[in-house]
Amino acid sequence: MASESVATAHQAVRDALGQWPEDVISQLEPASNALYWIEAILRIASKQENQRPHTDAARMVEAARYIATDFANLADCERESMHDHLRELDTTTMEAQP
Repeated sequence: MASESVATAHQAVRDALGQWPEDVISQLEPASNALYWIEAILRIASKQENQRPHTDAARMVEAARYIATDFANLADCERESMHDHLRELDTTTMEAQP
């Protein structure tokens, strides 16, 4: 019975988002990685602009770096949270089976 409710939940996600939960979650990892790479590029640019710290370019680089880091962390945390929740749901289902 519990496995049916998990299957129903998985199907509901598929119906709502057009993808299985695992596929939705897996897309957050490359997104997070890409944002961390952008942050690394901006860190290098920031070192160049720090020679002129009060220019618009320096402020824009720092703002972009902050945004990239913040959204990379957000995507990574959300991916982990969804993955843990899905794993917990699957574990609960396995424990409920006779």
